[in-house]
Amino acid sequence: MSNKLFKGVIAICFVLFLGLLYHNVPKTVSQADEVSLEEIFGSKHVNGERLAFEDQISFIHGMVNTLHTSFVVGTPIAYNADREPSQLVLNGGGLCYDFSRTIEKYLIYNSFQTRHVAAYIKHGSFWNTITTKGVYSHSLTEVKTDKGWMIIDSNLKFYALDDANRIYAYKDLEKLKESPSWKLSLEEGMEPFYSPNVEFVYGLYSRHGGFYKPYNFIPDYNLRELFYNF
Repeated sequence: MSNKLFKGVIAICFVLFLGLLYHNVPKTVSQADEVSLEEIFGSKHVNGERLAFEDQISFIHGMVNTLHTSFVVGTPIAYNADREPSQLVLNGGGLCYDFSRTIEKYLIYNSFQTRHVAAYIKHGSFWNTITTKGVYSHSLTEVKTDKGWMIIDSNLKFYALDDANRIYAYKDLEKLKESPSWKLSLEEGMEPFYSPNVEFVYGLYSRHGGFYKPYNFIPDYNLRELFYNF
């Protein structure tokens, strides 16, 4: 390879890398986020990674109950607009892709590790499922607990804990033949998202690019979390 061609390849790779970073959905908690999170959940602040498992579950239980007691499901924040905790407060409610963002920010604010999940009810192959318009989808969060990763629903007061106090991430569910017996109840129609009959992608916030800046046709994603898929 000539020196000129080599420099050209390096330049193209650098531009592509900048493009990837430009479309990356950040997970930092801003001062504005902190104000809104305390308005939503109160001023209690913990170090989630250092809590015992039972205390982590208690914290998560309180978080989802507070969130869904205070805000209604079914009034989404518009596309091509910010959907941070302050917008949830102003909007008075949201849908899964709005609530999951606030859940993640609150968990990060309290020193938990999180990863975003896009879940889809299977429609043929994996690629057919995630590329077909209209496939039933859901936006959720997984949190790292003392026993491993656990799914937290965004629209419901639900997290993936079964009757035997076992927790589940999506990578656990896909290994099962049938759904566990959950400790918490699921609303009708939501059961498929907690069964082996689901496809999931870590780090994908949208397929259309309309949830986070720069609001274009390129999907919204967190680059680091995409590597959880491998």
